[in-house]
Amino acid sequence: MMDWFRNRSLFVKLLLVLVVAALLINLAVGWFFGHFLGSQRKIFGRFIQGCTHYVMESLGDPPQLDKAREVGERMGLDFRLESPDGGFATAEWVPYASEVAFRHNHPGSKNRPLRLGRAGDRPILQIQQGDHRLLAVPRFELSDRAPWPELLALLSVLSLLFIGSWYMLRRLFRPLQELDGAVRQVTQGNLLVRLPERSKDELGNLARAFNQMTEQVRRDLHSKEQLLYNVSHELRSPLTRMRLSLEFLPDGKEREGLVDELGQMEAMIDELLESARLDSEHGVLDLAPLELGSLLRGLAERQGPGVVLEEPAERLRVSGDFRRLERLFRNLIENGVKYSPAGSQVEILLSRQGDQALVEVCDQGPGIPEADLPHLFEPFYRVDKSRNTKTGGYGLGLALVRQIAEAHKGKVSVTCSPNQRTCFSVLLPLIQ
Repeated sequence: MMDWFRNRSLFVKLLLVLVVAALLINLAVGWFFGHFLGSQRKIFGRFIQGCTHYVMESLGDPPQLDKAREVGERMGLDFRLESPDGGFATAEWVPYASEVAFRHNHPGSKNRPLRLGRAGDRPILQIQQGDHRLLAVPRFELSDRAPWPELLALLSVLSLLFIGSWYMLRRLFRPLQELDGAVRQVTQGNLLVRLPERSKDELGNLARAFNQMTEQVRRDLHSKEQLLYNVSHELRSPLTRMRLSLEFLPDGKEREGLVDELGQMEAMIDELLESARLDSEHGVLDLAPLELGSLLRGLAERQGPGVVLEEPAERLRVSGDFRRLERLFRNLIENGVKYSPAGSQVEILLSRQGDQALVEVCDQGPGIPEADLPHLFEPFYRVDKSRNTKTGGYGLGLALVRQIAEAHKGKVSVTCSPNQRTCFSVLLPLIQ
């Protein structure tokens, strides 16, 4: 039970606390009034006994009409006496005992038992003394109507109080809901989200601290991206001079090795620049209608017979940047070719999945350990921790694949297990 309560939302917890508190308050009030009314009932019983004794002593034994009228005037009562010898009534409207519906018996005293009843809207008290039966009736009426309107009014007031309290609690804790939504957006990469700063209390201070934090993180990331972009861009000039100098070296293994290393450096810098452009707010895509089958067909043909394409009969078109989508799929295909054993094939599967195009690139390589899968699309992350370029690049290719897919409002994922084939899946929204 405690685990269930602990895992509920804050507003559900508050609602349950309010309901339990209301029930406990009602039980406490009910017990108090029940105990109070019970003691008052005993006191009222003793009071009735005393009044009965006083009335009977004042009326005489046997009761007399003139004394009954005198006592009735003082106490606001009318009487009817019924006895074997006859009787009297101080008013004609006073009912007989046979006309009264008696509901309660009261012990009264040993010689004077009491009965309580009602005739119409008037309460009746019957006092028995020997053979004499005296009915005492007040000169006012008591309504027996159930107090439903009053009860409904009371319930309505209590309900309004409860709803008002709940509404105020929701207003007080609304910043927590907004903070929860903002944190979720930040985890999805949206650092532009801001919380409204409505108050100067603890929750208002929390909103201001959150806004300052996201602003600082955004500035830090921008500085990092700008530094990466500037350094990558500035490296192009010395690399160009180095390549020009290599042209004057004689052919040989030393020159070939330097050219290869220089080509790898240029590829890495190119990937860094492309990543920085995609992260930049100025990195606009050159979008145009694009037929995926044609793009993938061209890539497969350039790779040779080791890459096969399976595509549907229908033409699947997306709105995309041709150069960047070509780079996305080229990176995946080249990775598949690099890690597949000699003589095996890399399969490219193009299909429709609802309103999206699904492209799967599957190789026959050794697979990827499960522990590496969550980090596979992180920049500079490599499964081979030796950083040997013969077994992989610099860890930028798959990070760039994810950036390009997300820039096209798509997503990329990978499914594999050790010693089995690896499949990279890319989903892109279709257009008509």
